[in-house]
Amino acid sequence: MGIQKILSITSLVVLNVLAIMLFILAVKRLKSKKLDNTKFTFLCVFCVILSSFGLAFLTSDNFAKFGLLHCMLIITTLTTPFALFILVTTKRTHEILLTVFSVVVLILMIFKFFYNIPFYQMLPLNICNLASIFLVLRLFFKNKSLDNYILVFGILGGFFNVILGVEYHSDFFVARTFESNTMHHLFFTISIYLLLSKEIKPDTKTSTRNLYWILPLFVVLVFTNEIFEFNFFYTSRFYNPIVAVYNLFPKFSFTVSNTLFEINIIYYLLLILCTVVVQWSVSYLFVKLDKKIKPKLYKSTDIIYSNDHV
Repeated sequence: MGIQKILSITSLVVLNVLAIMLFILAVKRLKSKKLDNTKFTFLCVFCVILSSFGLAFLTSDNFAKFGLLHCMLIITTLTTPFALFILVTTKRTHEILLTVFSVVVLILMIFKFFYNIPFYQMLPLNICNLASIFLVLRLFFKNKSLDNYILVFGILGGFFNVILGVEYHSDFFVARTFESNTMHHLFFTISIYLLLSKEIKPDTKTSTRNLYWILPLFVVLVFTNEIFEFNFFYTSRFYNPIVAVYNLFPKFSFTVSNTLFEINIIYYLLLILCTVVVQWSVSYLFVKLDKKIKPKLYKSTDIIYSNDHV
């Protein structure tokens, strides 16, 4: 094992252990009522970001799905938002934290345009890409529909990317792998934190109304995937894990301007049905959870703010 590999594994292990220790420390501070420590808050953020950066020297030869390193990444990602929720006690720290999150997401989005990849792969048209854009827009204005999209698809997209290790199969120095890992680890943390802090209030009706623009976008991206042979919204027949399901149903094809379009109506209708069910179910679950989460009281110089948006 080379020195580069040893250093990368060691740094990743240390960073994840540190993040877990911070969570344990936060629990102890909760019991002793000594919570107001901004340095610990941002150290947690720093750890979860560096946990992704720590993959920089790891390649597919030494990173196994659900191996030790992958499991530690999952633990770090799942525990950090709860540590942040416990540690952040002032309104100012809360607002700075959300701003820092949004700025990092914006930097990662800009970084994407410097990839040495075809232009259509740079387009922010995937599930989490849209959620990232909406998160940045929250710096300027807040919208209930966009907030509920962030909550549902930010958590779902981040969770499945972290758990399944979508981009762990290649060298981390590949720009897409770098951006994907960092973005999804960070975005899952943000979304859970927004739910816990009641910065976003889940609403089933609002979330369901989002389908009015999500489903038309889905139809447009079906044809976009056919043109570029890409996988926007992870629903394309060019996405290997779902090819077997796609081939179960009859399909028809046609040609427009030398571009072959292959359409599987039953398959796409099933995907739309699954989207509707998942969207409503997750939103309903978050509404129930939100009712059980007590409003967070943020301390200021002489005022206590409640983050309960009723």
